[in-house]
Amino acid sequence: MLDEYLKSNVTFTDTELNSEYSWGTCFKCPKSIMSTIESPIMKETADILCSNNGSVLNVGFGLGIIDTYIRNHNPKEHHIIEAHPQVCEKAKEMGFDVYCSKWEDKVEDFIKEGKKFDSIYFDTYVFDYEKYPQWGPFTKLVPKLLNPNGIYSYYNSAAAFTENVEEILNRFKWEKNVKVIPEPYDERLVYELIWWINKWFLKILIFI
Repeated sequence: MLDEYLKSNVTFTDTELNSEYSWGTCFKCPKSIMSTIESPIMKETADILCSNNGSVLNVGFGLGIIDTYIRNHNPKEHHIIEAHPQVCEKAKEMGFDVYCSKWEDKVEDFIKEGKKFDSIYFDTYVFDYEKYPQWGPFTKLVPKLLNPNGIYSYYNSAAAFTENVEEILNRFKWEKNVKVIPEPYDERLVYELIWWINKWFLKILIFI
């Protein structure tokens, strides 16, 4: 599914990133990949990621919402990985430097180079949680990418819990932080913004 999506045409509107590659019961319907309704949690997340005034890695550009907020903080370094070629071009048009690559390939390069970051954010679209896991495999690599006392956060979708991200990080004994953010379009709904700080970094290295 991922390879088909990467070959598909995507369109940008003022509020949506849509793909012409569809799946499920409606194969001719455009699929929403990202929406501006995510802006509140993206802004809060960017504030947290940039609170240490360090280098930031974001995986998944989408509409560039969180990267715009991150750029406003003027971080020491700002790295972006995006797999879809059209989205990469959009990112460049918006003035961002971006690695046009699947995260698996670029992260492997970072690890080989010994490149590390002070904050990491992960938010990629997942088509099939069981066959194409994302959060779990990426989270297992985070200790190799994050500096001591660094911050790691991810988009808090059901997939993250399905892939036992919290179980992985609890095993590493990282410090968990949660902030509730009201949904601006429906007061009955809230986001749970979750981020982790690797205060037990030396212990983590022993178990990897």
